[in-house]
Amino acid sequence: MCVAIIDIDDFKTINDRHGHATGDRVLADFGAEVHRHMRAGDVFGRLGGEEFAVLFPQTSMAEAARLVGSMLAAVSCTQPAAKGKLTYAFSAGINECAQAESLSDALAGADAMLYRAKRAGKCRIELARTERASHPANDMARSAY
Repeated sequence: MCVAIIDIDDFKTINDRHGHATGDRVLADFGAEVHRHMRAGDVFGRLGGEEFAVLFPQTSMAEAARLVGSMLAAVSCTQPAAKGKLTYAFSAGINECAQAESLSDALAGADAMLYRAKRAGKCRIELARTERASHPANDMARSAY
């Protein structure tokens, strides 16, 4: 199983510049976009604020990265004028949950990767315990996951 922790980048700025109602629409849009990319059996939930978790049962790190990468590409490539949506992006950390590891430990590892992504420039995905590979959604920011 893999776990991802996702945080919408600069969410406070969205609220400050456009108001909380717009921030609420961004959260709803983000949730809907994540659901479009999930498979049967995946579990998605809000941890608080603009932070979310996705559990990917029976999923390799590469497949979880592909799924989260497609989510990132979908939201960060939205045109500002398209359907009145704001452009926004997110950062994510992904970790594999080893059989002997608790879910809490796996989430802590994903959270550490999320903070690495934020420190490295945002709008990117960081993977724990594997080599990183480039993704077209991250090319604009010269990021890799």
